[in-house]
Amino acid sequence: MTSLQYRPIAPLMNIDGMLKTLTPSEATGLVVDAYVRAHAFNFVDIDRHPEFIVALVTHNEQLWGNILKASDRQCWLHEEGTGFAIFEPNAACGATTIYQWTPGPNRRRRFSRPQPDGYAWQCFDSEPQFLSFLRDSDRPEIYSEWVMHQNKIHAVPTELAEGRLANTTVEKAMIYSRGDGCAFCGSAAPAYAATTICDGKLFLQLPVCQTHLEYAKAAPTVLSVLAELLYSQIDLPLLQRHDHIPDEYVVLIVNFLAGKLAATASQPEKRHNGWHTVLTRPSGWRWVLRLRALHDYAYMLLDPNKKERHRIDSAPDHPDGKRSFKGAPCGRRRYPLDG
Repeated sequence: MTSLQYRPIAPLMNIDGMLKTLTPSEATGLVVDAYVRAHAFNFVDIDRHPEFIVALVTHNEQLWGNILKASDRQCWLHEEGTGFAIFEPNAACGATTIYQWTPGPNRRRRFSRPQPDGYAWQCFDSEPQFLSFLRDSDRPEIYSEWVMHQNKIHAVPTELAEGRLANTTVEKAMIYSRGDGCAFCGSAAPAYAATTICDGKLFLQLPVCQTHLEYAKAAPTVLSVLAELLYSQIDLPLLQRHDHIPDEYVVLIVNFLAGKLAATASQPEKRHNGWHTVLTRPSGWRWVLRLRALHDYAYMLLDPNKKERHRIDSAPDHPDGKRSFKGAPCGRRRYPLDG
């Protein structure tokens, strides 16, 4: 291979910033690589070279040590004086992930021998030689087969994510999975757990099998499930599952709804069946709202003459958990709006 034909490994994404919220003890090699592999399918359409490699770099010596301990292979480039930690393809990810250590500005120099000691370093004279070693294996074929399989099992989740991107405020969607789909066990995933964060701009989706769907339902939040999947010891002591909306959040929710409707809200009033408020628009139309929990609610639309035009409630005797009424005052016996 001539110098004109040679293309260096690219891109080398810096992982130091990705992991800044973790302590050094939390950022183990398993955590780091699990995080990268969970995102690997999102890298498929990025112009990378070689395409079967997801290449990353760290300038943090302690993080580099953590990664080395968990890596499958350790390689050293004499010409560049840098090292690579290699994680081979596995059931979770068909890409080969490699982590390069490049000392920061204060320590930037060439090393005559691999750093640190104590590893079975495989040495190469240059990066082209190192790349030839990676190519002359079954790694490229494993990656190609993995991509084809992932495209197949992600067809439905991708369609759902694209629908969110096209029809909602979502600007970015991320899918976490393994094996045949289920983010937990890798088995077939006919269902999913999902949430939107960042003011509705980021959509997170976890394909799950039926068993782990029930597990995800019982978890406090989808984010806590995701933290567990990434081996992250994130402490979420304030996240609790309530059967009602805590009182301190009611005003915030009412103000949010008023802003979305360009309406003026009355002072929320707590009654035996939940909080009541009236949202009045400048046109005179108003929404009368009863809210106890996100799954226990009722609201009624009144025209300027105070005639009911629309009503929706969460009466539990309906299979889909919702009930819509147009022009007929129904549901008062179970969910009285007038308290």
